Amino acid sequence: MSAIQLIEQMKKPLRTLRDIGCEARASQLAWRFCVGEDYQRIYHYHIRKTAGTSLNSAFWNLAGLDLKSIGRKLYIFKNGYVFVHNSKKAIENGSYFFANSHNPSHALDLPDKTFTITVLRSPVKRVLSFYRYMYFIQNDPTAQFNDPLWKEASHEAKRLLVGSSFHDFLDRLPRHDLTPQLYMFSSQYDVSEAIDKAISCSAVLFTENFNEDVINLGKRLKLPLKPSQERRFVPKVDLSLSSSEEERLQEMLEDEVAFYKKVRSVTS
Repeated sequence: MSAIQLIEQMKKPLRTLRDIGCEARASQLAWRFCVGEDYQRIYHYHIRKTAGTSLNSAFWNLAGLDLKSIGRKLYIFKNGYVFVHNSKKAIENGSYFFANSHNPSHALDLPDKTFTITVLRSPVKRVLSFYRYMYFIQNDPTAQFNDPLWKEASHEAKRLLVGSSFHDFLDRLPRHDLTPQLYMFSSQYDVSEAIDKAISCSAVLFTENFNEDVINLGKRLKLPLKPSQERRFVPKVDLSLSSSEEERLQEMLEDEVAFYKKVRSVTS
């Protein structure tokens, strides 16, 4: 066993005690939370590159928090609020005001009286945004200072940007990263199932109308939510697609485009 592995083993009992303490503190606070008329907590099905982090920030900002202050903490306590970040166990436990994660809906068992939200985006624009983000992470020297998640993202970028073209990127992109909006609501990437589960969310927002949707969500929940842009990255090179790249992308996203259009038509 290496020294690093030994240190990690020694830390486990301390983490367990910390988590138990956080769970107890969260349970003491959570009983008082009331969201809208019938809900006790809010959960965000967070899909990458749909402005999901900005939606998280609209809630975190209620307590004066942002992505940098949240970091990798699982439980965050501030000004009477309890936030949970990326902990499946804590999310399913339900002792929080607001929680988010990238876990697909079919991998979670949320408690009753949870107000659920997701943000959807035009699939083509979402993939291009993800591609540009990976390029920014790998090639921009300011990335490690400007992005709190640079360390994790840099490993991903190194794996996905092996070739020199967008075709190479698509060759290496796993299906759950290519169509995460579809996968979020169907483990089998089934369009009909994904549509049914997405429209069953308490609220569906759209990146293209993000500011307006956040304001309307705040009115509905009786919370002073304000739109904010937590992260924005602009590559310093032209990453426009060739006709063959664009045609291939459209074909690969056909099912998710059908899902997106139907959900938008039903919920708008």
